[in-house]
Amino acid sequence: MLRLHDNVRTMPHDGAGPDLGRSAFPGRDTQGGAGTRMTSLADFTGRWRIVSMELWDTDAIDLVEHGFIEFDRDRTGRFGFIAVEGRMDCRETTRDGRTRVDFTWAGSDEGDQISGRGWATLADDGALDGRIFFHLGDDSGFHAVRAEPQPTSKRSRRRPR
Repeated sequence: MLRLHDNVRTMPHDGAGPDLGRSAFPGRDTQGGAGTRMTSLADFTGRWRIVSMELWDTDAIDLVEHGFIEFDRDRTGRFGFIAVEGRMDCRETTRDGRTRVDFTWAGSDEGDQISGRGWATLADDGALDGRIFFHLGDDSGFHAVRAEPQPTSKRSRRRPR
């Protein structure tokens, strides 16, 4: 397995540790420690509704539109909450035997250019937990649920004959 940045030092509140940077291969099932099945980047794909954040209440999160974070198959994505809009460049990593998506982002807040980084991981209940960092500013944890059904293959959409 490819190993990048094995002893990475990170910022506080990041939740990252020495496992950050081990590459899991998108689209393949992998095995974590003690036989635990890890997810792949494909499991994150789709739109998620941000239902809570550490720093802001629901009225603030949904100020312009329902807060969301969205991951695309091409390792990009976007998010929006309050008056913040961001476009993401995503990478799959593992931490504590779990797949997570780390991302950098650039966007705007009420027309002002902003940027930052963040991460997201799947919780045991299938929800999405993560943290968004604003460059030289705030950071906030978030909790999100699927806003749409998980994509299915064309084969599973066929009607029985």
